[in-house]
Amino acid sequence: MSEVSINIKMDEELPGDPFYRAVNITRLERVVNAIRSGKAVLTEHELIDAD
Repeated sequence: MSEVSINIKMDEELPGDPFYRAVNITRLERVVNAIRSGKAVLTEHELIDAD
């Protein structure tokens, strides 16, 4: 398994992008922690063509 690094910019740097709101950053941090601790179960799946 490879190491994943996530660089996240703060709200004040990208005020127009809702992805970088504090609530979303907090959720991303919880997901990353769940993956690292083994609580999240990741499964491989086939990609869906967008046609």
